[in-house]
Amino acid sequence: MMQKVNVGVVGLGAIARAHIPALQSLGEKCQIVAICDISEAAVKLWGDQLKLPEDKRYRTYQEFIKDPAMNVVDILTPNQFHRDITLAAIEAGKHVIVEKPIARTLQEADAMINAAKKNRVQLMSAHNRRYCRTFSLAKQAMAKVGEPYAASCDWRFYNPYEVTRGFRADKTLSGGGNLIDNGWHAVDLIRWLVGEVTEVFAYWSQKGLGGLSTGEDTILCIFKHQNGAISQVLNSWGPGPARSDVTIYGLNGTVVVNPETYRLYRPQPYGSEREILRRRRELGLSESTAHDVTLVERLEASPLDLGMGWAGFPEMLNAFMDAILAKKQVPIPATEGRRILQIILAAYESADKAKRVKV
Repeated sequence: MMQKVNVGVVGLGAIARAHIPALQSLGEKCQIVAICDISEAAVKLWGDQLKLPEDKRYRTYQEFIKDPAMNVVDILTPNQFHRDITLAAIEAGKHVIVEKPIARTLQEADAMINAAKKNRVQLMSAHNRRYCRTFSLAKQAMAKVGEPYAASCDWRFYNPYEVTRGFRADKTLSGGGNLIDNGWHAVDLIRWLVGEVTEVFAYWSQKGLGGLSTGEDTILCIFKHQNGAISQVLNSWGPGPARSDVTIYGLNGTVVVNPETYRLYRPQPYGSEREILRRRRELGLSESTAHDVTLVERLEASPLDLGMGWAGFPEMLNAFMDAILAKKQVPIPATEGRRILQIILAAYESADKAKRVKV
């Protein structure tokens, strides 16, 4: 069995600041042996930090892919390059993990998935939010919540420098606007926690950024799920505080979660009044806040307290490396990324044609 994974990282933009430290945190399990970016400054910065020799610092992915030292490629480039770099890596016999979105179109995604099958290599879609500590707790709590019947998600991010320049501002390069970018996490979490999405109705807007992006900067999606549940997802790049809030309503309880907070509510308090007060003291709650009497579990911490676990990158990459080392199926196969893309494209069709769309 392979003892260590040798990783090549292509794309050294903002998301590399999450992936590279996460890879380094895995210790002896993997090592970064090569990097690639069209930016000379980025290659020098990361090459110096990683102490890589000059011949392991590439400026074109075509040369980078040929490097025999690596058996895994971590693709962090803008969306328009995901398919071509993935196909090149797969043809070279490398396993691949690719940042979201897996691709811009279903045709691109299918080409990547089919190539991985043909060449018998692993292809994983990077859905780091599933590995956040709080969202992982929410997933575990679904057994206590019971069958979900409704959910709500408010997911927003505002950084005009990033989203009004480059590929994010051009829907032909990105595949869309907000939903295929930052909103990817929201759609993935709602589907993961509530269940498969079968129908979508959506509205979109370009008012949040004043039309500086050719894609939508704000979108509201109404989902119908296979189990009969309904959910709403609001995503925005407009001005305001960042939010990553999800609420899941089930027959036996409710989960309220974001990267810093996890709370589980049950429909009725347990035991006598004395037992209720004791439980509330254990949770650090005031005895006077009667509206919280159904709160039975909680975790509240700042991102600093949670470490890198607030974003899930080390946990996600660790799970990927474990699968590669054990020659097992990766935990989030590319077909999962394709399904999220399919839902997002259905939302775009709905917003464009003002009609419900089956997924």
